[in-house]
Amino acid sequence: MLAGVDPLAPQTGPAPPARTRAVVALASLALGMVAAREAAPVGVPATAWFGAACAAAAAALLLRGRACAAALVACAVAFGGGWFTVRVLETPSGSLRALVPADDGSGVMIGVELEGVVLDEPRKARASPGALAEFAFAGEPAWMFRMRADTAYADDGAVRASGVVRVGVVGGVDESVRAGTRVRVTGRLSPVARPLNPGEQDSRLWAAQRDEAGRLRVPHASLVRIEPTLPGALPAVEAWWLRTRAAMHGRALGVLKGDEAGEATPGRALMLALLLGEDDGGLRPLRDAFARQGLSHLLAISGFHLAIMAGVALFAVRLTGERGRLEPLIVGALVALYMTVVPANAPVLRAGWMVLLLLVAEAAGRRYDRVTVLAWIACAMIVVRPMDLWSLGFQLSFGLTGVLMWLGPTAHARLFGTIRTGPREPPDALGVRWWAEKAKGLVSVSLLCWAVALPTIAHTIGVVSPLAVVCTVVLVPVVLALLFAGYVVLTLGAVVPSAGAWASGAVRRIGDAAAWLVDRFDAVPGTALYAPRLSLSLTAAATALVLYWFARGHLRDRFAWAAAGAIAVWAGGEAFVRTPLGAGTLVRIDAIAVGDGSCLLVRSGRDALLWDCGSTDPGMGVIDIPRALRRLGAHRVRTVVVTHPDYDHYSALPDAAGPLGVRELIVGERTDERARAQRVGSLRATFDSLAARGVRARIVGAGDTITLGHATIRFIAPPDGAGYLADNDHSLVAFVEARTDGGSVVRALLTGDAGPAALAALLAPDADLRADVLELPHHGSHNPQARALVSVSNPAVVLQSTGPSRVDDPRWAAERAGRAWLVTAAHGASWAELRRDGTVRSGSMHESR
Repeated sequence: MLAGVDPLAPQTGPAPPARTRAVVALASLALGMVAAREAAPVGVPATAWFGAACAAAAAALLLRGRACAAALVACAVAFGGGWFTVRVLETPSGSLRALVPADDGSGVMIGVELEGVVLDEPRKARASPGALAEFAFAGEPAWMFRMRADTAYADDGAVRASGVVRVGVVGGVDESVRAGTRVRVTGRLSPVARPLNPGEQDSRLWAAQRDEAGRLRVPHASLVRIEPTLPGALPAVEAWWLRTRAAMHGRALGVLKGDEAGEATPGRALMLALLLGEDDGGLRPLRDAFARQGLSHLLAISGFHLAIMAGVALFAVRLTGERGRLEPLIVGALVALYMTVVPANAPVLRAGWMVLLLLVAEAAGRRYDRVTVLAWIACAMIVVRPMDLWSLGFQLSFGLTGVLMWLGPTAHARLFGTIRTGPREPPDALGVRWWAEKAKGLVSVSLLCWAVALPTIAHTIGVVSPLAVVCTVVLVPVVLALLFAGYVVLTLGAVVPSAGAWASGAVRRIGDAAAWLVDRFDAVPGTALYAPRLSLSLTAAATALVLYWFARGHLRDRFAWAAAGAIAVWAGGEAFVRTPLGAGTLVRIDAIAVGDGSCLLVRSGRDALLWDCGSTDPGMGVIDIPRALRRLGAHRVRTVVVTHPDYDHYSALPDAAGPLGVRELIVGERTDERARAQRVGSLRATFDSLAARGVRARIVGAGDTITLGHATIRFIAPPDGAGYLADNDHSLVAFVEARTDGGSVVRALLTGDAGPAALAALLAPDADLRADVLELPHHGSHNPQARALVSVSNPAVVLQSTGPSRVDDPRWAAERAGRAWLVTAAHGASWAELRRDGTVRSGSMHESR
């Protein structure tokens, strides 16, 4: 319930045409924005879109009936396209983004001196979320803050250049640098990165929406200098507001943390996330468990949290008596105040404005259709933030809220009987009947939301939680108690800080209970299933079928059962019958862009194998690698080869093993020896993590083979008992071989980090090292033996997995000539195919820079 708004209560309101107009307007705006994004490579200017919108509007004035309606729809579509182009695709004059060169993969950075206002409190940069992050080389820690720049300094003086930059200061910043402070910063500015892997969002578009120009690296705190606030009322008010907002957030954070110090506990981490949107370092394991159980929405401050906030506020207001129309206004003011305390990120703003505008509609005292109001709110949201249209949070927030308003009463009535529409007796919170009705409402709402969201989540994320409804029903009362108690403690702390800090201990204990419950559910086998990526058409069809079942379906409905069977056959065909490789492909190798590291997906037929799975960024296995493989059609990869015991070749494996369903680990003798020798270390932690998942280990060397679909993986190095000193020289080296329709053999040579000594041994006079595709040894490290290998193998395609430091190394210029040379840092995820007709194909996300 939200300020008297019950989603399960039947509602009479405006005629259906009002709802239809709002929904059509939303759909038309969204269609125009999607069309503009798809047309971005063509470069359709905003003037063309707006010109079409004006022409459609003029036509609507001259037409009548359906023709007029069609012209208005065309006008809304064209306006949506033009607005998206202006807001996201085009860079306005005077923008700092116009001064920053585009990302080309070479790690380009420009030296700049910027002046502007600090937007938030500096804080220590968060560590990588990977399971092996504690073993990564982190360097000197940086302190981060956002700054809205308005002036750039060049050799010829100051230039007006507006935009937001994320500033990272190595070692820390002076205590006087606070939110609202005006500073002049000198450093090196890097552009917003391009997407490099399949399934990755284009962060440049999201940054353009925020007017963000890039990241500014400042090597020392002395390069951040405080400047006086600009004269005038507006700069002074802005500085006051930023300081006040940061102080309110800091005070609330201090109240909830209390006197507790040291390592974050699960209860405290959960409490801070639910109440203030904070992550104090202990949230990652909980976030993963919540995601696997389909409860991620509980961790991000959303409409659910603000609805509880509104309910607590309404309860407090009604303790003073009935206040009529003042109730939603008072509650709205309190919600707005709460929004100033929590971080102003997209979910908070979206949920806040949704709640506030619905409260305004309630306070108006007139009958209204909730779905109509919700649709107009969604229109306003995508006008302000067009990229939210591609946000799963936006889609589920508005989609599920609309479904609850539309089908909530119907679904509840069909599950538990008709809802009473007459006068209601005052609630008896101590009565069994009252609690039973609330429990039924929670079950019906949870079931409806889970079923409707399931196809979209399976399409987007790929994690299906069969027990999500049960988890929600069990956990929501605990979360409600935590939120209720937390809001009371925040209110108490605003008046008596010491008392609020003392009472926060009780809230932490409720958080501990919630964390314990989630861990217990997460330990149950089968509570998280990883699904292949469903097509968009199947997702839409499955969602429509779910809505039909809740709206009209019944056990004797032949159409509903027939449609369900068709959807099941369709899903089975996509998941288990269709092969992600084309009919003419024998072997495909995809080099995932992981920065400085290596991760190659090798596929043949329906089999898949990972050749290394690591990066110097240990967080790559949390989201990036599983998402890329899933988008490529390999959501399950049972076998992983770790070529040698270097961190950047296995660091992502502990995180990626679960989503990928890894069952076998293949290593060389040196890697196994290093793992056994470690008592505490990253390799030991990796082996232990995989063993706990039931992954079996296998040791291979020269002469061993693996069958992979139509291909054979034949290891040619290192030989048994190799006495190389360097771990790189003990790297596994293998041919991937397959026979074409004409009887010839096509081959790819995978080398890992094989160093000069190992390569010299391979380059024996009688060795047949011919290869159609070559993984460049050691990320493209240049040495005479590596050059000789490229010359002898004479590949048509070279795959080089590396970070920016080895892009376009001039020493490889002669070898690059005449062949496809794909570098992950420059071209993004790259691939090569060995075809049945003996030819070789290749490509990448960015064919040219």
